[in-house]
Amino acid sequence: MAKSLTTKKQRLESGELAQRSFDDYVPTCKRLIKSFGKSRLVADLRPADFEKLLTALAKKWDPVRLGNQVNRTHVVFNYATKNGLLDKPIVYGEGFKRLFLFEQIATITTPLARGLRAVNGYSQLS
Repeated sequence: MAKSLTTKKQRLESGELAQRSFDDYVPTCKRLIKSFGKSRLVADLRPADFEKLLTALAKKWDPVRLGNQVNRTHVVFNYATKNGLLDKPIVYGEGFKRLFLFEQIATITTPLARGLRAVNGYSQLS
């Protein structure tokens, strides 16, 4: 994860990455290390590990923040895959994915969200 952050830092310094985005990656990496363990081999991670992480975060975060965390997690591990740091890609499992906009809207119960669902034909998600 350190190499991923180093590359993100370089992209920040070159203007290719916003400060806010970089600031989001640091706690993401810390959270992954805390969740999976500092000495855990990435090759040993299984879908159940990602499901456990998602379940824990879903208890305290809204769907948008949760989706952003899932996305950043994918970015961190994709960096390792694309740069030859892993022998094979990570298998996250079917449940560890970012929700699409209509799925996010379906989880919100405000009148505005109900109206958006109805207008866009997603009322069946209510």
